[in-house]
Amino acid sequence: MAKPILKDSHEKVKRGGGNKLELKGMKFGRLTVAEDHGRSRCRSVTWRCTCDCGNIVIVRSADLRSGNTKSCGCLRIRYGDIQVGHKYHSLTALRYCGRDSLGKSMWECRCDCGEIKAVRSDSLMSGHTKSCGCLHKERVTTHGFSSHTLYDTWNSMKGRCLNETNAAFKNYGGRGIEICDEWKHSIESFYKWGIENGWEKGLTIERIDNDNGYNPSNCKFATRVEQAGNRRQGKLNEVAVKVIKYFLEKGVSAAKLAKLHKVSRSAIQHINHARSWAWVEI
Repeated sequence: MAKPILKDSHEKVKRGGGNKLELKGMKFGRLTVAEDHGRSRCRSVTWRCTCDCGNIVIVRSADLRSGNTKSCGCLRIRYGDIQVGHKYHSLTALRYCGRDSLGKSMWECRCDCGEIKAVRSDSLMSGHTKSCGCLHKERVTTHGFSSHTLYDTWNSMKGRCLNETNAAFKNYGGRGIEICDEWKHSIESFYKWGIENGWEKGLTIERIDNDNGYNPSNCKFATRVEQAGNRRQGKLNEVAVKVIKYFLEKGVSAAKLAKLHKVSRSAIQHINHARSWAWVEI
């Protein structure tokens, strides 16, 4: 007597000493079953499936039928749903392409310029990555400042304050030091301010108040020696420096003042010899 046909047209076939459902050609979520892939190490029936995004995955029969697995993984994006064909700035998402060495979801994208680039899903969603890199190249070649020292100063300033992977971030952006919008978004504005405010080769940018950010009213150019004397080692401000200068004139030792203000002795000596805070008068 012939074996009965199961409901939903799933035909039971004999294989490996046991029965299983024939799923070839059926679709489960975003997965289309392509062919039988044998059994796993745990003796589970597995199938080779093609996801709508183009990836090929091996899935257990039980996971397909229960709905536990509906895609190659492209539906489980940590930082929101990236949609195939959706445009993120200059990048169009083509397909999910697995995870990087840090376990971050990666998407293959086509840039408006035609370049194909693999991009992290969180970078797409946040807007951190907006192109294959052509927008950055365009900005650099458009403003013409990329070979100027002030461009390096501007770039380094942004790195310290905005890039969490920068080694100096904890002492700048990590403690709330910000860059004004005028400078953050325009090398032209920063360059113009620098030229008009005494920049010359060999000088570095310095914040007058080390607890405030980078902006035209709180920045000046100084030599590296001057800047070293004003590095944040304690809570020095203009009032404290006036007090220090007053007691230096009265003959109080640099060591005693350094201990009192919780700064290094060299910081007091730099103030005493006008290598830092030279504009502060008693």
